[in-house]
Amino acid sequence: MNASTTRGDVKRSGGTTLTESELTCAEQLARFFAGAKPVRIPVQVTALRAGSARLREATVVEFDASQHAIFLSTLPLEFDDRVRIERNGTGGAAEAAV
Repeated sequence: MNASTTRGDVKRSGGTTLTESELTCAEQLARFFAGAKPVRIPVQVTALRAGSARLREATVVEFDASQHAIFLSTLPLEFDDRVRIERNGTGGAAEAAV
C-alpha cells in the first residue's frame, strides 16, 4: 500500500475533550447550595443601577433554592449589584443581590 491509499490513520490531538460527565458552570456553583434543585425557569433579568440605562436580558434559572437562584448571564454584573428577576409570563418579580 502506498501513502495515498492508506486508510484508518488516526492522529493524536493535544486539545482538551469535554465529556458528558463534566459539570457546567451552574452545576458547579449549585454544589455550594445544599437546597438547590435543578429547574428550567425562563426569566428576564434587569440590572438595577443608577442612571437611565436599564441593562436587561432573557435567561433561564437553572437551579433554585429558598433564597437563591442560579442562572447564567452576560450582563456586566459584579458582587453586591442589585437585579430584578421576573418570571416570563407570570408578572411575578423579585429583587436580589449578586
